[in-house]
Amino acid sequence: MNAKKHFSRLYLYNAWANEMLYSFVKEGAYQNKKIDELFSHITVAQVIWHHRISGQDKPKWGLFDTIPTHLLLELNQKSNKAWQELVLETSKSGFKENISYVDTKGEDQQTRLRDILTHVVNHSTHHRGQIVAWLRAEDIVPPALDYIYFTRA
Repeated sequence: MNAKKHFSRLYLYNAWANEMLYSFVKEGAYQNKKIDELFSHITVAQVIWHHRISGQDKPKWGLFDTIPTHLLLELNQKSNKAWQELVLETSKSGFKENISYVDTKGEDQQTRLRDILTHVVNHSTHHRGQIVAWLRAEDIVPPALDYIYFTRA
């Protein structure tokens, strides 16, 4: 599978998993407010990384700001669309190109696009796992979000 198809599929999965979890917990039937913070963190991190790649200014939200749920869902959908478009518009050689950006510590960095693309999906998966664990700790059964369930959907 070429890089474009690979990353397109990963970002479809990422969007699907975020949407599944967001729609599941949007009712807020849980006690742990870290869930809200982590939903925001996942989405804002995706936006920040996309802004770095596309050369846009920093978004108005900080990495650890908690965004109201109704705004978060819309921001997540816009972010998912932007990532899909980025992947589809990237040339075969573009996935190997270095992206220059300033990290959250203010330090200059360079990272290959393909590594950033992989990082963003893995970052989201990691934090979705934390959210699922917190839901289970409250005896709430979350949806199955593993990649294999996406392939079966």
